[in-house]
Amino acid sequence: MTMGMRSRAGVALLAVVTSGAVASASPTEPATADVLVPRANTAASLPAYLARAGRTGDAAAAVLRWQLDAALAAGVPRDMLLAAQAAQARAQHGADTRLVLRDGETSAVLVSSDGAAPAMSFLQPAADLNGDGTRDLLDVRYGSTRNGEGQVATAARSGTTGAVLWHRLDAMPPGRFVFPLATSVGPAAHPGVLLFDSGSEKRSGGTIDVTDRLTALAGGTGKRLWQHADKGTLNLDDGFTGKHLPSLVDLLQVTAGAKDALMTFSDFSDDFNGNQNGAVAVYRIRGRDGTAVRAGATITSEDSVPYVEGFPDLSGDRREDYVVLVSGSTPSVQARRAVDGAVLWTSTDLALNPGAYALPAGRVTGAAVEDLAISTGTAYSQVPTFFTPVGDVSDPTAPKHGQVGLVRGDTGALVWQQPGDGAFRVERAGDARVPAVGVTTAETTSDPDGTTETLHLLAYDVSGTQLYDRTYTQSAPSEGDDSYSFGFAAALAVGDLGPDGAEDGLAFLFATSGGGIYERTFLFDGATGTAVPGQHEGLYGSLTGRGDDLVDLKVGSSVTVTALRGRDQKRLFSSALPVPAGMQRGSAYAERIRGRCADVLLTTRGKATAYVAVLTATGKTRWTLSHKVGDLRPTAARRGAGGTAGVCA
Repeated sequence: MTMGMRSRAGVALLAVVTSGAVASASPTEPATADVLVPRANTAASLPAYLARAGRTGDAAAAVLRWQLDAALAAGVPRDMLLAAQAAQARAQHGADTRLVLRDGETSAVLVSSDGAAPAMSFLQPAADLNGDGTRDLLDVRYGSTRNGEGQVATAARSGTTGAVLWHRLDAMPPGRFVFPLATSVGPAAHPGVLLFDSGSEKRSGGTIDVTDRLTALAGGTGKRLWQHADKGTLNLDDGFTGKHLPSLVDLLQVTAGAKDALMTFSDFSDDFNGNQNGAVAVYRIRGRDGTAVRAGATITSEDSVPYVEGFPDLSGDRREDYVVLVSGSTPSVQARRAVDGAVLWTSTDLALNPGAYALPAGRVTGAAVEDLAISTGTAYSQVPTFFTPVGDVSDPTAPKHGQVGLVRGDTGALVWQQPGDGAFRVERAGDARVPAVGVTTAETTSDPDGTTETLHLLAYDVSGTQLYDRTYTQSAPSEGDDSYSFGFAAALAVGDLGPDGAEDGLAFLFATSGGGIYERTFLFDGATGTAVPGQHEGLYGSLTGRGDDLVDLKVGSSVTVTALRGRDQKRLFSSALPVPAGMQRGSAYAERIRGRCADVLLTTRGKATAYVAVLTATGKTRWTLSHKVGDLRPTAARRGAGGTAGVCA
């Protein structure tokens, strides 16, 4: 079984999820291109990546990894990140390149794609771009020109008919990635598209230029409204130093108009001997015209590099804000208004380490704004993270767990701390469905017989009382002569299946020992932490207008989409689609296109062909299209019997 996961925040797990064992490719196999897999909620700064690169010598990969993590944190879907990387790899290494997704720090093989692109095209929901009362879609495809340069094609399409509203091609030279993001832009704050172009280029010696460029496009026509670009430099000749390094943090609703892009510009130095300092300035790039506006005083640290992330309203003014996390000897969490950078509160109650992050936890304490779940990170600099940190099994001195703290969103007061490696949103848990925060712990153990990954799902109420503790494992038997062992585990919210007020989740466990890769994914009930029966996938939306639903997807010579009601798994529809032969993997999720109930957006792909479809909540086809992988022309859509009216299952 394969699937691509997506969350409401645009954060996904691995683009390819497999059951059972997967044969891995040799790291030295000819014609193999590494595709870096960024991690969500890592919150690692560029110096953290470079500190690891100082031991491996791969500074360029460290810069790329940092940029991709920043793009993921800013809302770029994981499938889009993987598609862009796959296109770059094929452009540079040839169409027959065997793509292998690896962990960028450890070289552990995560997924072998058997020659097929993880994702070369997909549908991205947008708003009503042309003002006809229907939500529209972006058809995003990655490929390359005849001379081998990467390209991305963006076609705005009608959500109900698939008709092309406009189409454009953008170059993607080596070392650069372009991501089309649907958002509101322009002086009239109409729905549009923001092209986020990020990349790096080695200039001379140990100097690397890092550039971020934002281009705003009108939703109805694709016409360019404005463009904003920033450049910084990184020098690696003696330790490393950064000057004015730009990074996109998030797209925030700061004013009543278009969304603004929150950007940071970092200056830092590290001598590779543990002496580090950093200063971070925060700006808003106004969505209405691309003008840069300062958003608060510069944040400094004598022994770390501050980290900034966007956050829901913390001031109570109904505008989104941001938080600052500073690790090191004087750690702090600070909440700031995004509109002007004014400090709302500062907390020094948590000892933060590199990799600390903040998660909106819901109104757990009853405050008028959302509270924060703060994962403190780990003090061990080489511990890799994927949602939840996992210790390197080769080092017995690695700390077993960090801490997760519940912090009031209105005052910054620390409510409680519990051992944990990460957090997930649950909102309500236990028999009484009381306000709660989800916490994960993950442990990797290894011996000559293999590797075992263990994930604990826990929930705590506002008093810090544990409501449940569920344990799940995945083992990988030792295979071959390779003694390398690795594992990680993750949990994130996917929606309320009940609906019972509790956010239900997706858990993911990964273990490898030698040449075998073993994975386990399952949905769980957020209220109790128990696994949901059946191997279904979350739809991340509702086909009935009440509660999030599930989907089963069978991909092969044909594709069958079966939608199930989330609360009791009652079948809502099952549709068999006559897709082109050779489909290998696919994904399906729900989005509201017209009316109060969602449609199903389907993407499938194989070695040579991609196929997408929009289905109504009752399983009827609104429209479909297929194209050869790498074909960037605006393929005509084929209308189905689903019509243009909004329907509910």
